[in-house]
Amino acid sequence: MLRTRLFLTSLTAILTAVSILLQPIPTARAAQAGSGHQRIAFVTVDRTTRTVTLNLANPDGSGMIPLITSYGIFSPVWSPDGTMLAFSAQKDETSRFYVFVINSDGSDLRQISAKSSFQAPSYPVWSPDGKQLLFINKLGGGGSYFAMFRANADGSGEEQLQLKGIFKSLYNTWLAWSPDGSKVAVFATSETDWQYGQLTFADLDGGNVQPLPTAPDGHSYSFLAWSRDGAKIVLFRMLMSDGKPETLAIADADGSNLQVIVNSPPINISSASWSPDAKQIVFVANKPVTFDPADLWIVNADGSNLHKLSIPDEVGYYLGTSWGLLPADLAAPSAPISLIPSK
Repeated sequence: MLRTRLFLTSLTAILTAVSILLQPIPTARAAQAGSGHQRIAFVTVDRTTRTVTLNLANPDGSGMIPLITSYGIFSPVWSPDGTMLAFSAQKDETSRFYVFVINSDGSDLRQISAKSSFQAPSYPVWSPDGKQLLFINKLGGGGSYFAMFRANADGSGEEQLQLKGIFKSLYNTWLAWSPDGSKVAVFATSETDWQYGQLTFADLDGGNVQPLPTAPDGHSYSFLAWSRDGAKIVLFRMLMSDGKPETLAIADADGSNLQVIVNSPPINISSASWSPDAKQIVFVANKPVTFDPADLWIVNADGSNLHKLSIPDEVGYYLGTSWGLLPADLAAPSAPISLIPSK
């Protein structure tokens, strides 16, 4: 069971670390808290047509707008200023994934990664100024070889980064980047002991590793997301437990003052994101020992008012969600864009 659960984790979060070449940089222009349009990005599944859709909706689930359709879309993530969305997607029915960026109004879809990721989504991570992206590609060939790449948000300048420190030994992992650009978080597992891992903070070059607190049951959380201001983190696991609820917890940015805020159904949590004002959290969860369908849930940061959003389509478990604040002058896209080739 543990090996199976870790395989699922690696399927949905195959990321590693960042380069020492990257230095902390200032946060980009962003809509002020309370202004602009709040939108939640999430992915739905149509089993009949075998397509998935990246959608936008208001935080109450209303105003759902389809943005992109493809055979596979994973891990949508808003740029810091809310003007762009990055995501990983398939361009055809092969098992290859590329990183894409699209403007939040549906314009200027561009492919960021020249190289594809083989059989595993390349989950993108924004730089704090919104000018660059980091992503992992699982390259073809024998074994499981992961390489780290950096590219500009316009698709130029892609390069493979040389990593050091703990990142050289990572096997299955996942990545988040702090809003101030000073550190990353990884769920570190090694190639020699990949069944067990520890959620850790590290400097940009992989040094100064600091393990995070474990969950109340003694197990490590495997994912986190920083609040927009960098003051808080939300922690969760995606382990497909034997019918036992997985917990959702919040903590201070350094992992202290851990508080479990959700410890009852929904069961399997696979993605979480803070609201722009850090007062609420949206997350994807489904019933035990199943992959689909899933639901979008919202809970206050103190654990109150847990409720499910009314989404008309089938939300894809493990496909990701992100809560952004878009500039007020951005209009909604007029029609969805398809990545599925015409026949």
